[in-house]
Amino acid sequence: MAFKLSVITFVVSLLIGGVLGALLNWPGLASLVAVCVMGYFILSALEDKKDP
Repeated sequence: MAFKLSVITFVVSLLIGGVLGALLNWPGLASLVAVCVMGYFILSALEDKKDP
């Protein structure tokens, strides 16, 4: 599961970093997107483990 999420994060950061980074001239966008996507996956996993 962790490998799958890492690959998804890598692909999303490459796509968004490449496209929006070039359009907005923001070279650090890929790393920012990668941190945000992994944070989302971590928080959603913690929410799934909570008991209602």
